Amino acid sequence: MFIFPGDITQLIVALLFTPFLYNPRAFLWTVTQNYARKHFVPLDTLNFSFEAHSPASRALEKEPRDGIFISGFVLEGASWDASTGALEDLAPGDFVSQAPAFHFLPTIKLERDPQSFSCPVYQTSERSGKKPSNFIASIDMKSRHNPLKWTLLGVALILDVDADGSGVGKLNSTNATTTTGGGTTRD
Repeated sequence: MFIFPGDITQLIVALLFTPFLYNPRAFLWTVTQNYARKHFVPLDTLNFSFEAHSPASRALEKEPRDGIFISGFVLEGASWDASTGALEDLAPGDFVSQAPAFHFLPTIKLERDPQSFSCPVYQTSERSGKKPSNFIASIDMKSRHNPLKWTLLGVALILDVDADGSGVGKLNSTNATTTTGGGTTRD
């Protein structure tokens, strides 16, 4: 048996690509445990705050002081505009887009912005209730529209490729878009 000689937090990489997560809820729980131990705070008082970063952001090159950067999400039903840092409508005919990387930062006092959309994160794109462990968390995403709009559109973040090849695979096989400051570009 191998025993890691040192702090387990040294094993956490600066940027984690979501398809590598086998049990994302357990991994996020570990991130909060590490934060609680480091800062001597009760674990049950912690929540996550989120900061979106463009995949090309230089902030992603260095390991965060606390929390973790996670990328590789697929955004169903909306796109993310890097210039405004907010959710936007998809181009006609598109169903998914590449989501930003997120800094998952454990925090004690969490003040939610009423204009942000609490976006559900699912392991796969299946939302039928057959897989109760499919729901992972909710990530607050900035919006210039009423958050109810995104709820009614069924917007969600997806972590993994589905068994039938949908999910992330749809991003590569359709006309998925990435919205940038200069407009929408086709991948």
